[in-house]
Parts: sequence; C-alpha cells; structure tokens
Amino acid sequence: MKNLDLSLCLDDLRLETRAAMDRARAMGFHAIDVSAVEGPVSPGELSRTGQRHLIKHLSDLGLRLSSFRGPAGGAGYADSGSGERRLESMRKIMDLASALRVPTVSTTLGGSGGLSPDDRAARYRETLSILADDADRKGVIVTIETAGLTTAELSKLLAEINCPQLAACCDSGEMLMHGEDPHRVADVLAGRVGLVQARDAVSGSPQAAGHEVAQGEGSLDAPRSWQPWPKRASKAT
Repeated sequence: MKNLDLSLCLDDLRLETRAAMDRARAMGFHAIDVSAVEGPVSPGELSRTGQRHLIKHLSDLGLRLSSFRGPAGGAGYADSGSGERRLESMRKIMDLASALRVPTVSTTLGGSGGLSPDDRAARYRETLSILADDADRKGVIVTIETAGLTTAELSKLLAEINCPQLAACCDSGEMLMHGEDPHRVADVLAGRVGLVQARDAVSGSPQAAGHEVAQGEGSLDAPRSWQPWPKRASKAT
C-alpha cells in the first residue's frame, strides 16, 4: 500500500493564513489542506500575481498544497435556491487547484433542499456528473465528504458516475458522530477513497449525533485507522 501523505488542515489552527503556514511548518508538516471558498487563498482574492507569491512563500517554507476544501455545510448542491451558486463556487476552486497544481479538492453534497430522496439523488447525480467532467479536463481529483449521507449512499453515487477523478473523502469524525465505523470504510468504499479527514469524535447514531473531541479522546482508533485504508487513500488531514 502506498504510504499515507499526511497534511494539516490549516483552518484548524485558527490563525491568519500566513501565520498558520508558519505554524504548520514549525510543527513539522510538509503539506497543508486549505479551505478555498473565501479568504486569501480563494479564486475571488488570489490573482495571478498572488498565486506566484503564494507558491514562492510555500516553497521558502518547505510546504506544499496537498488539497483544497470546497463548499461544505449549509445549503447543498440539491438546494433550488443556492445549489447553482455552490456548484459555480466549486468549479472556480477546481480551476484554481488546476492552476496551482493542487491535486485534490473536497466538498460536501450538503442538505437536500426539501427534495424527496429520489429527487435529491437525481440532483446529486447531475452535480457529480458536471464535477466529474470538469475534474477530468482539469486534472484534479474531486472527493465527496462522508457528511450528510451514508457511505452506502455515497458508494452508490460514485459507482453510477464511475469516473476515476471522482472519489470519496472519508471524514472519520463525521462518520463516528452519525453511527458509522470509519475503521471499516473499505467494506463499502474500497478503491474509492481519495482523501481522509482524520478527526476524532464520541460515537453517536443517525437519531442522536455524537460530538467531535480532541484526538485520542473519542472512538477513533488511530493506529488501526492507518493500517487497512484502501489503495486510493493517499492523503489525510
């Protein structure tokens, strides 16, 4: 199995972007994950000149961008009011990832917008088809986070689209909080995991969600988690 490429989610440091990059390097990381929805590392604020400065700054620090995080939380791609805006935001982030040679972009499908399960699934398939086509052209991998839907539902959607540039992002904390076992993710998503967000949480259920806790204080068995990840699981945040 390919060695895991461990990166730090920069937003978790709760610092200004450059200060967070400095802290990440001081902590010994060589790769970082950054939310690109808004802020200094986003399509709306990062000009071509800014992109060059960012690459230079990261190079000086010995850091690289391993993944971007796209739209997450809030109204989802199936929402009739904001779904199109969410999709447009994601596509711009994919453009930026391609320009900066960031290999992976993650996103959540988000809420259903009040649609029936069948209509929601149809809207998700439409969205994923668009993202898959873009990902193929732009040379990036789009990963869909295990948030707001079960791993079985996600596996079915990915199988229906069947694009190698489209994969799952296993959020271990989200899975634990809603009663799924991230240690057994290969049972459902074998060969389809492209990104891992390693968070710890107190286990819950679909009816009564658990809550996130610091690493080592919840139900995540980290040593066990790093052992049998499927082949495509090459990055963790």
